[in-house]
Amino acid sequence: MRHPIQSLHICPATSHLYTATSNSLHAFDASAGTLLSSWTAPQSSSEAPSTKSTVTEISGENDTDANPKKKRKVEEINASPKLGKKEKKSDRTRLSLFAGIVSNNAISKILTTADGKYVVIATSEDKAVTVFSVEDGKLEVLSARHLPKRIVDLGLVENDAKILCADKFGDVFRLPLLPPASDSQLKPSLTSESALATGTSVHDVEITISGKLEKVYESGEQKQRHLEKQRAHRAREQAAAERRKRLQVDYNIQFTHDFVLGHVSMLLSLFIITLPADHPQAAGKEKTWVLTSDRDEHIRITRYPQSFIIERFCLGHTQFVKTMLAPSWELTTLISGGGMSTCLCGTGEKGRWLRKWI
Repeated sequence: MRHPIQSLHICPATSHLYTATSNSLHAFDASAGTLLSSWTAPQSSSEAPSTKSTVTEISGENDTDANPKKKRKVEEINASPKLGKKEKKSDRTRLSLFAGIVSNNAISKILTTADGKYVVIATSEDKAVTVFSVEDGKLEVLSARHLPKRIVDLGLVENDAKILCADKFGDVFRLPLLPPASDSQLKPSLTSESALATGTSVHDVEITISGKLEKVYESGEQKQRHLEKQRAHRAREQAAAERRKRLQVDYNIQFTHDFVLGHVSMLLSLFIITLPADHPQAAGKEKTWVLTSDRDEHIRITRYPQSFIIERFCLGHTQFVKTMLAPSWELTTLISGGGMSTCLCGTGEKGRWLRKWI
């Protein structure tokens, strides 16, 4: 049985058609219909647990040669038990993994840069963002970066130099399209707490005498005032570092990235709108917004790169919002759809819905 095609993407610059079939990416010449190249994502599998019985030896007090030690079977693991009516579907999935069935690392999203030189995909099981270079239709892997949560959508910003990744946990991260060489040598940076532990301060006046550093003060009062200021400054820095530490979330991501924004609900879609400088509503300066939708009926419009500024919310959905679209001829108009039986069409500028389509 063949797997259906779950994703399509066409690059106008190169007339290449990209299709995702399960965990395989195919590149076609859209004009001729010929297959140019293919790539298959690695599949994750789980080994079946041992089905051997656990045997325990139990010896009696009066063992004789005629009565050897008895062996009792105390535990047995069945790799494929039958499921009852009350058991959940997740139990079947768990059992299929235990039975050694290969999981499906499907390709969930395909993107290309405007010039068609690079292709970006997201795979579900290994939570990876993979970047390819494309030359004459041939796919070559440049990088594969793994995020802590499953990726639900991708977007390109800053003239296709950055990738925005929306994950299932509700967070959006920014990654460089081409990872820098320093990613392979990433080390924990010197935090403010570490710097304060050294006891150094920029307010100290130091001179070198016989190879030693000594502080010079005009009087004892000046020295006392300076030491008090230094202690107060160190105390303020430590308090600020503690506040930042309480608010900081450690994602344990071992490559260059930036946190952009987050939702308290599961993200389902991400969409980028960029108004060129000559657009009537751009006021002579290029403007970019990041639109995110979640499972709780919300559409949020956030400025980029000032992602701490929420432009507005688009409310009106009564079910989850799965997809969003802005026509190329009217970038300030948003069309969205999801769990409702209708599509909503509105203006992103004022956050109001104009009409409803069934």
